[in-house]
Amino acid sequence: MKGQTRLGERKIRAAAAWACGPTMCFALSCRRGLPYDGRVEFDWNTFTSQAISSAEVEESFEDPFSLRLLPDAQRFAKQSRYFALGKTLSGRALFTVYTSTGKVVRVILARRMTEEERFFYERHARQQL
Repeated sequence: MKGQTRLGERKIRAAAAWACGPTMCFALSCRRGLPYDGRVEFDWNTFTSQAISSAEVEESFEDPFSLRLLPDAQRFAKQSRYFALGKTLSGRALFTVYTSTGKVVRVILARRMTEEERFFYERHARQQL
């Protein structure tokens, strides 16, 4: 079981690195509740997507089993970028890259979760039950 956990975590790290640039290598630390607490406004100025609506992204943030990931890389520390894994009310699994001031969440990218990200999300959801 531990081997599967480590493998899954390596895959999610690789997927997150791919989402933000193929040459990056960093570790992610899982931190629940960063920095979205349900009372935050969304800024949609930088987000453009034909496939995913802004309402779906907001729903994925409200998912009770959603994950907020904080990259440990210096580059992301300066930009305060975070990653989120969550599901919409219709069950669509989304991976989101965003920045936050604590009051405003600015979504940069949203896409469907990969198989590895979905596995990581589902495992976390099972642990929370």
